[in-house]
Amino acid sequence: MLQVLWDTRNYFFWLMLVSLACCVLERLWPWRQKQRALRPQIGQDLFWLVFNGHYAGIALAFVGGWALSRAGLLLDHWPLSSPESLQLLKSLPLWLQFIFFLVFKDLLEWLVHNLLHRVSWLWQFHKLHHSIEALDWIGNMRFHWMEIVVYKSLTYLPLVILGIDGRVILWVAIFGTVIGHLNHSNLNISWGPLRYVLNSPRMHVWHHDLVLHGRHGQNFAIIFSLWDWLFRTAFMPSTAAQPEQLGFDDIDTFPKSLWRRLLFPFWIVVMCQVPLATTAEAQAALTLVEQTIELAHPVANVSAEKLAKDLQEEADSSLTLLFDVRKLEEYEVSHLKRSIRVDPEMTADAFVDSFGASLTGKKVVLYCSVGYRSSVFLERVQAVASDADVHSLSNLRGGIFRWYNSGHAVVDSGGLADRVHPYDRKWEKLLSSRPKQGPKPVKSESPE
Repeated sequence: MLQVLWDTRNYFFWLMLVSLACCVLERLWPWRQKQRALRPQIGQDLFWLVFNGHYAGIALAFVGGWALSRAGLLLDHWPLSSPESLQLLKSLPLWLQFIFFLVFKDLLEWLVHNLLHRVSWLWQFHKLHHSIEALDWIGNMRFHWMEIVVYKSLTYLPLVILGIDGRVILWVAIFGTVIGHLNHSNLNISWGPLRYVLNSPRMHVWHHDLVLHGRHGQNFAIIFSLWDWLFRTAFMPSTAAQPEQLGFDDIDTFPKSLWRRLLFPFWIVVMCQVPLATTAEAQAALTLVEQTIELAHPVANVSAEKLAKDLQEEADSSLTLLFDVRKLEEYEVSHLKRSIRVDPEMTADAFVDSFGASLTGKKVVLYCSVGYRSSVFLERVQAVASDADVHSLSNLRGGIFRWYNSGHAVVDSGGLADRVHPYDRKWEKLLSSRPKQGPKPVKSESPE
């Protein structure tokens, strides 16, 4: 590792040098004066800096090399030349290779960045980068390693046919890192009239705005802002220098710990993309969702069967308090009988202020659609709930989806209901169909 640090032919040496320079510049001329250098999650961002800047590249290069060697064996039997053999720009001088490669690569990456915001399953990976709530230079390196896979996969073929010299590739990577670090830095730079060509901190900060200024966002430029101005995705208002808040709509439910952030996108992607044809497949998929949520949020859980049995056997039905952690429109479609709706974004203090007196000595069960929002909510309120002397605090495993799929009763304002709000069309696949005559009530069940 020490050899890598001092090897000027290695990208990691330049990454550390550029990082140090940007860190010093931020301390000397900070744009946001009150922003601390040792801000929350800076330790995690140091991990992303080293992991994404060195180890992820090594691992993916190894895997990519293996995959390309296998592909090469197949291409040997084709009558076509391999892409690497074309080397369209090999004869050009290095400075010309640099210019062409820099511009062409940046255009491709601008297109890929657009896809990360427009394709729902790609956005799940890109959310990590947008979880930054205080921009500084190191935020440039906070991204999921799957983004490297996406960028490399989609740009490999167009770039490999160019035959660019290895030194040029390194120079472009270094220049890209300089601009990337500056774009995320706490520095008041706009580049003046060059802002229509080159990306800057003043422009890129609006890309991280909580408020979208286009259907899928704005300012997708990596190096050259030119693409945003040309394709009308640029946003750089004269009325304000920077946004009031950074992030995205459901950032409060986004995992905070390192390993949960690594895991989070995968189960979202799998559940959203795999088509489910039968009830059995839906149940199996919901089980996988439950298991993944429990890995990411290890809170106390109660099964639908156990909760139904407890509610049936309780002499005093008020011993268990049910809280529905969904939006109002979801709750109005149907909910568990006697459940109380709470907003998913309610703070712990607000929860105690509203229900603190009624929690003492009670079994508190939270639920949402599949258990994710209620698990996050439980983690948020469990400390204050403990202070309120609750008997127990648990999450309904699989949420109202599992409850409904197991045949238990749900109600609306008119009585028994025969459907559950699906949250959206993707998650609807996890719901089993039910006869229109309505669900069977809890009292008709035999204890298991």
